[in-house]
Amino acid sequence: MPYSVFVEVVTTIKRRTGSEKLAMDVMQTLLNIDNASFIVLDQKTAEAAADLAVRTRLRGMDALVVQTATKEFDGEFVTFDDEMTKKTELVLKNM
Repeated sequence: MPYSVFVEVVTTIKRRTGSEKLAMDVMQTLLNIDNASFIVLDQKTAEAAADLAVRTRLRGMDALVVQTATKEFDGEFVTFDDEMTKKTELVLKNM
């Protein structure tokens, strides 16, 4: 996943709970997950995610997540977000 997701998760924990300690604990947990990989956003990935966002009307961060899962890791995209699922359904079938 892109490092932007890492930042989003940690800051959301802090904002929603008010707990700096919990946010820092989550940060360390994420960094220590053996099968989690974070990638640095480069120009190629950013351009591909922007193209995906334009074609699907996804939000920018969502497009980065989808792009990373499907192209960078050649994985299957799994989400509980119904809006993301609907917007990417047709595009992902044709990728």
